Amino acid sequence: MPAGLAEHKRTDRKRRTHSKSRRGCRNCKLRRVKAALFKLYKIWGQMYF
Repeated sequence: MPAGLAEHKRTDRKRRTHSKSRRGCRNCKLRRVKAALFKLYKIWGQMYF
């Protein structure tokens, strides 16, 4: 294999970027919202829901 092709293959690959989650992943955030609504429902009852 020529030297030029081997060099090209090494530099072609890049790392995949990702965003930093501060308060958990998407599923964790959804579960917290549901838990918060359940707590409000327990406290206030059916008056507001």
